[in-house]
Amino acid sequence: MAGGIGIIVMALTVLSSSNVSIMRLYSAEGRDERLVPSIRHTTRIILYIYLSYTAVSILLFVIAGMPIFDSIFYAFTALSTGGFAMQNASIGYYHSIWIELVAMIIMIIGATNFALHYTVLKGNWKEYFKDIETRVSWPLIILGTIIGTIFLFNTSVYGHDILLSLRYSVFQVVSALTTTGLQTATPSDITYQWEGLGIFILTILMIVGAGACSTGGGIKWMRIGILFKGLWWEIKSLILPESAVISKKIHHVNDVKIDQKLIKLTGLFVFSYLVIYFVSIIIVLFYYPNVSQTLFEVASALSNVGLGSGLLTTTSPVVVKIVFIIDFWIGRLEIWPILLLFALLIQNSIRK
Repeated sequence: MAGGIGIIVMALTVLSSSNVSIMRLYSAEGRDERLVPSIRHTTRIILYIYLSYTAVSILLFVIAGMPIFDSIFYAFTALSTGGFAMQNASIGYYHSIWIELVAMIIMIIGATNFALHYTVLKGNWKEYFKDIETRVSWPLIILGTIIGTIFLFNTSVYGHDILLSLRYSVFQVVSALTTTGLQTATPSDITYQWEGLGIFILTILMIVGAGACSTGGGIKWMRIGILFKGLWWEIKSLILPESAVISKKIHHVNDVKIDQKLIKLTGLFVFSYLVIYFVSIIIVLFYYPNVSQTLFEVASALSNVGLGSGLLTTTSPVVVKIVFIIDFWIGRLEIWPILLLFALLIQNSIRK
């Protein structure tokens, strides 16, 4: 739960410091939108919304047929996109399509921007369909599910049963994109039966990640939307006359103007993320030769997903464990706070 709400956001609710800029800490956690003018009031609203969703999630799991204690546990782990499970088979342990449907709903809620939640809860439900993050996430869910279903059906992973293939595909796609990590397919299934296109799709979705100002990780839907919009604006600028005015804005709760500096920062973030990702892969490949499995596991670690294929175990080399620990840390705090930390350490050392 603490990881879901955000350690820094929780701290802002009860702490204040004359030496640290609250706004800088708030933005560093990836929550750069204020629901109300006061940041402390904003964090309290996030807390209230989160607790309300938690209560509803518990109720939905109970209605779906899950035991009460299990419902409480999985409400916390699904809403915070944590992915922890009580059984080795994760959600697949229950063999219930209703529990899986509830879990997917809660995962999507947890991965959705809390500023958008606040807007919808105030009655502006149309904003959800206009928001750029919605227009990035749902096409990815639909496309990923279709590709995954066709792949599983053609390779007879779950027999030539189109509905069963759809059931397994949509759950894993939602779990990967929301960076939750709950599973209906076992790690061995992912390693051997999903190998190829299936594991590739899940890896891409984990890298894309969830929404900004949410409990999820990854690059985030907002940044993906900005990059694709930026690409489209560049193409239009090449086609249209030089005198043409190109409106550079996106809709995220409100219309937001996008300048070149923001596009550059977004591109820099994605580049930094991919550099860390590939450096981690290179190190892990010294110890594990399975490329697709390594790509999958490192993406899961860096985006704080938790989907596993069985690569990392208690007997894994210490170097590999350290790489994954660093990826967990960077993925949770995001890249800018890490850079800010090192910059402050260097600045303080120079002053001394």
